[in-house]
Amino acid sequence: NSSLTIIPERIGINGDSIAASRSALAIGHAADNGAEIILMGYGGTEPSLAEERALSYAAEKGCLLIASAGNEDSNSVHYPSDNFNVISVGSIAPSDGLSYFSNYGIYTEFVAPGEDIISACPDNSYCKGRGTSFAAAEVTGIASLIHEAYPGLSLSEIRQVMQTSATDLGRCGRDIYYGYGLVTLPKAMQAAEDLTLQKTLEAFSVGNKTREMRRDGGLKNTTLH
Repeated sequence: NSSLTIIPERIGINGDSIAASRSALAIGHAADNGAEIILMGYGGTEPSLAEERALSYAAEKGCLLIASAGNEDSNSVHYPSDNFNVISVGSIAPSDGLSYFSNYGIYTEFVAPGEDIISACPDNSYCKGRGTSFAAAEVTGIASLIHEAYPGLSLSEIRQVMQTSATDLGRCGRDIYYGYGLVTLPKAMQAAEDLTLQKTLEAFSVGNKTREMRRDGGLKNTTLH
């Protein structure tokens, strides 16, 4: 019984052409209509001032922005993923190595599976696909489930939770190929639970004007944290 709501925004006329101006309108429309997490499974190499302004507008309204890194096997610029307000997601193969088509670079924040992904297709059928768009959708789904399960966490805290719980791949720490690493639902949910508990305990301590409670433990006092 999920309480999640999907707001679809159509920005393309066909499968090959997406105008940045339509992207900007869709981002702003979604933000104005209550979208808290915005998935952008598309992109291109041409920057757009309108799209940049729309991303800033959505970020100011508190939206969590997630986009695919692109499928050109390149570290050249890619928009809207190459924006500090946006979580850029690359694709990994079943072997956990970076997919041969996945873009990479300093903006890459996470990776997720993006090969042989079963998805809904036209004519009420299912088919397999590949691409960083699938990977970005998976990260979006994880963020949405965390938001539903732990509404006390802000969207920025959810981003932090995914960063700290990601499985590190490649070089130790964040790198240009895998970002913080592979985001998985079990680890992210556990990290969200831990952070929620930490916030609850801190709120209790502040409410009692102390960060610890003490009790008489016999010969000496025992401190309970």
